[in-house]
Order: sequence, then structure tokens, then C-alpha cells
Amino acid sequence: MKTSYWYISFLCYNYLLFWISYKITYLRKVKYLIFILVAILIFVFDTRIRAEQALSFLTGIFLSDNIYKIKEKLKNKKQLIILLTSIFSISLLTLGLKQLSFIRAYQGENLLFHSIELIHKFGFALFIIFALFYLPPSLKKLIYKNKFIVLCSTISLELYLVHFSLRWINNSESQIFNLFLFLVLSFIGAYIYYIFNKNIKNKHDKISIFLTDKKG
Repeated sequence: MKTSYWYISFLCYNYLLFWISYKITYLRKVKYLIFILVAILIFVFDTRIRAEQALSFLTGIFLSDNIYKIKEKLKNKKQLIILLTSIFSISLLTLGLKQLSFIRAYQGENLLFHSIELIHKFGFALFIIFALFYLPPSLKKLIYKNKFIVLCSTISLELYLVHFSLRWINNSESQIFNLFLFLVLSFIGAYIYYIFNKNIKNKHDKISIFLTDKKG
């Protein structure tokens, strides 16, 4: 699948592999090994921007499968602070290294530069994920009551998919207006896309229930 929308093809490949690995019982048992091998192949042989995200899908599967165990182990605030501090420090260090001229000389399709990009971007993402899990209850309540934040969370995937096609809006001189227009159109497009997906899902669920009842 050749497309400038790299993230769409990236998600399609991974979700297709995820579906296959869950449909075939034997593959389900070795799914982590499969995705580790895929991550290595992406990191070594794929383009820079995909290589930076090589661990993302694998990490998402692992967190989804083990989220309750992880939360239980990190109930110890001291361990959580050490973990967050370590992740943030390593990410900040590699971000600093990236700014050095002799590192910048390797910018492009180079494994050294890929490694630095992966570590600081992946690290900051993990830091945000774990930090959000352990926000004070009062702050969590405030966030969940904010309708705009809830909307952003609800349509986050659609925003991610839609925004790239509208990037041309920011290429002219009126930067403030264009930025505003870009955000508004991204939200409108993402919301329409979300409603479209939701309707398809609802129809699929109704068909599945009908077929299940018919078999019964």
C-alpha cells in the first residue's frame, strides 16, 4: 500500500496482522513474538517515520492485555515516581543528544538517528500514558467533566487520520487564521468520520446479533 498517509497504511498492516494472529489459535499463543519480529523489521528496514513508531503497536497490545496488573504493581507511589522520572530523564537526554551537530549529521535513513528518535518519542509517550493513569482524583474529575476534552478523546483516532489531509491550509501567509481554520475543519471532519464509523459499527452489531439469534 503506497501512500503519503504513512500512518494509515501502518495501522492497516498492524491491525491486519493483529486480526490474523487472534483468528488463528496457534498464532495467538506467539503473538508477542510475531509483533516483536515485525517491530525489528520495521525499525531496521522501513522508512524513518515508521521506524520511530516501531514499538507503538506492540506496546499498545501489551498494555491492553496487562493494564490491571500494571496498575496494581504501580500503586506504590515511590516506584511510580522512580519510573516516571527515569522515563522522562532518558527521553529528555536523547532529545538533547538529537540537537548535537554530529548527531544531526546522521539525520535521515540511519539506524543511529532512528534509535534516538524512537527512544525520546516513545519515552515521552509512555510518560504521558502512565502519568495520566495516576492523576489526582480531583484533577481526573475536572478533566472528565470538560466536554471539549471528552470530545477530543472520543474522536482522537479520527482526528489523527483526518488532520494530515488538511495540512496544506497552513502553507499560506495568514498563519493565525489558517491555524484556526485547520483546527476547525479537522474537528468537523473528524466528528463526521466518527459518526460514519459509529453507524457502520451499529449496523454490524445488529447483523451479528441477528445471525446469532438465528443460529440459536
